[in-house]
Amino acid sequence: MDTDISKYLRQGLGRAAAFIRAEPPERYRDALLYACQHDVRYDRQCEDDRAVYLYDLIALTTEPDFYRGAVLNALASGDPEFNGYALTQMFALARRFAQDGHRESHRILYRVFARDGFSEGVSCAEELVGLDGIKGLIFTLRYLVKEEESEQLWQFERLVSKLEEREGKDVAQQAIQHAARFRPRLAKWREESRLNAEDHVRSSQPERPRLDYAGIRSLIQAGTNRFGLLWDWGKEATEEDLAHAAEDLLAESDDGRLLNYLRVFRNRRFPGPTVRLLDLVRTGEWRLAHAVKAALVHVGGADIRACALGLLDRSDRLGLAVELLAATSEPGDYRMIESLLERPLADFEYHSLGFGVLDFVKANPRHEASRSLTLLYENGPCSVCRRGCVRQLLARGLFPNWMRQECRYDAYIHTRNLVNGIEEEE
Repeated sequence: MDTDISKYLRQGLGRAAAFIRAEPPERYRDALLYACQHDVRYDRQCEDDRAVYLYDLIALTTEPDFYRGAVLNALASGDPEFNGYALTQMFALARRFAQDGHRESHRILYRVFARDGFSEGVSCAEELVGLDGIKGLIFTLRYLVKEEESEQLWQFERLVSKLEEREGKDVAQQAIQHAARFRPRLAKWREESRLNAEDHVRSSQPERPRLDYAGIRSLIQAGTNRFGLLWDWGKEATEEDLAHAAEDLLAESDDGRLLNYLRVFRNRRFPGPTVRLLDLVRTGEWRLAHAVKAALVHVGGADIRACALGLLDRSDRLGLAVELLAATSEPGDYRMIESLLERPLADFEYHSLGFGVLDFVKANPRHEASRSLTLLYENGPCSVCRRGCVRQLLARGLFPNWMRQECRYDAYIHTRNLVNGIEEEE
């Protein structure tokens, strides 16, 4: 298996397309087939599934029938090797084969769903609805009744949303209304969904009165994890309340309560001494250290910079170091960042460093950022962060044509849209 093409496929880089165009099939066949039959994404929570990406790459090969047959065989096999995200990826790929008019793909999709139902979540059902509209919805609902009753309504609503996306809301609702006349279970879910929507509207009442610091302190001491409440409260807090919160934070020893106190300072300057916070950045567990960093970036100063520089020999804290440097930058920092990005790091370490680099560039938007962004684009494991590199390069007029061509085949649809000038809400 060729090392380069395997790396491109793991990253979801559009460079894989150029490789496939230029090289004989034996140079990439095993790597591409493996990526089709397995989920090789770095971050499954944030990155798109790879169905569109892989479908486009298969179309560039001289052997599309080979890949289609191998995917369908693996999908239909029931082999545990292809369960979970691998199965849902292949299901999504097979849906695209079916959309091309391949009848066997269509038959296998329905056969596999009849076998597995909602065992892999709702995504396979969404593919059938996207493929066949109301017919696909009615078919999947046969298997939804086997799910826990508490899970049925939200999954039904997800499928209705997919049908509305495909047909338009009015047409979709008319089709459901017609189908519900002959299907009592569908009529029941439809009515429950309507009542659920009404309850949501009624529950959208004006916000409760803002808590004073005594109320916030009580929540923190009780161990209540209300992240959004603490962030929002901190934005509007008086300087006096922030001073009280800082005093209590410095006296706290429990990591969970420390995290909550730190969330108050996510968007505000910490008003107390920073000696203990700097120590937590160096020695605290990963999540706590990052929460401290979020508070320290509003402070700046020589102590913060010295702490950041001291972390540069810690591969697990490079992202923290660069984010702290963002607020205390000096000439030559970009050359230092380039040397960090050239280090051989584990994917987790490089991903964390990438977050720091993107923050540094936003805070220090200079022409010399180009090489750092290019290194991150080429070596980062995450397609979402790669979009951040593309956005920064475009904004500064530094986006090279070779990268533009690659991004047209990128695994992350939002990167493709960005390069193609398609506006999206941030």
